[in-house]
Amino acid sequence: MCMACPKKVVAVNGDAAVVAFQGERNFVKSPIKLKKGDFVLCQRNIVVQKISDKIAQELLAEWKDMYKYKTVEGVDAHA
Repeated sequence: MCMACPKKVVAVNGDAAVVAFQGERNFVKSPIKLKKGDFVLCQRNIVVQKISDKIAQELLAEWKDMYKYKTVEGVDAHA
């Protein structure tokens, strides 16, 4: 199952952007006009939706909580 991750836009160049999530930066493509500081949901390095700061903070808190657990039923969550 693929899940869209909330990411913060740190740079924009046309339809390409650099986004940050949990200390990692990635290049993404976006059909949506973005600006530095926007929050977006990304899936497979494509922006699928721009989200509000409030929603982004709620989602980031959930992701942070989820990543507290290294294993789920003996399976490494980071593998």
